[in-house]
Amino acid sequence: MCTMSAMITAYATDALDEPGRGWFAGHLQECLTCADEVRGERGADLSLPAAVEPPPSLRSAILSAIGHVRPHTPIGINR
Repeated sequence: MCTMSAMITAYATDALDEPGRGWFAGHLQECLTCADEVRGERGADLSLPAAVEPPPSLRSAILSAIGHVRPHTPIGINR
């Protein structure tokens, strides 16, 4: 069992630098599990909308809450 899920995602989305990409391409020659996972991730259409629509009340609840939420003070600033 291989535990390279972060590398699989990075490779499938072209987020690795050249040395990392070359190393992982070599790994894919040896590890059929990772190769299958890369094919699966590349086949997934990440641009599809969520399968579940949020309830209509969510928008109004968020807009209402915006006026009541105090922003966090940035780290290093004393008030």
